[in-house]
Amino acid sequence: MPRLGEEAAGAAVRWHRRSGDRVERGEAVATAEGEGASLPVAAPAAGVLEVRVPDGGRAEPGAVIGAVLPPPEAPGRERRTVRTVSPGDGHRVEVAVRGHAWTLDEPPEDGGTDAGPAPVEAVLGALLACLTVSFKAVARRRGVPVDRVEGTARANPRGHVRDISVDLHVWSPAPEGEVQALLGPARRGCYVSALLRPDLPHQVTLHVHRPEAAPGRP
Repeated sequence: MPRLGEEAAGAAVRWHRRSGDRVERGEAVATAEGEGASLPVAAPAAGVLEVRVPDGGRAEPGAVIGAVLPPPEAPGRERRTVRTVSPGDGHRVEVAVRGHAWTLDEPPEDGGTDAGPAPVEAVLGALLACLTVSFKAVARRRGVPVDRVEGTARANPRGHVRDISVDLHVWSPAPEGEVQALLGPARRGCYVSALLRPDLPHQVTLHVHRPEAAPGRP
């Protein structure tokens, strides 16, 4: 957790989460309430919160009021392991994990046979899927109903990815403001987003629709 500055001298710490809670990077976990000012304290990383100054306790400048620890590994759970094989001299790659298998390749203009999506296209799909899963998980925790999520991810057509733009379309009966408020924590909770280069421009735009406007509805 960040150390409190001089402006927080003698501040009372009010926790919004408890020790042992899982928190997301950037989530407001506490408020330092000083004379005439209240300073929000955000989690610097995703993990498990450890409270070091009790709720209502006073914190001096430079004090570390808490920490975010790495989440414990599930007992007996192995590391994520993906295996690949690429026969011959072409670009086709067979990918396998946990009994699932799929093919990656390049289009003919890039020397492949188009036997499957290109690796970059697969990453864009994984990014969309991860954002969708994270968005639905945040919505479920906050009690915001979500009927449907669709997404589109775009990047430059050739070479190294220079920028990514994502559009998420969400159908929900909840007020639009409540749905829009889910995007920040959903992005912070997306594990695939965390794999992207910090300097890679990565824009996500959320579009909220009423359930009656969902595709396929009469």
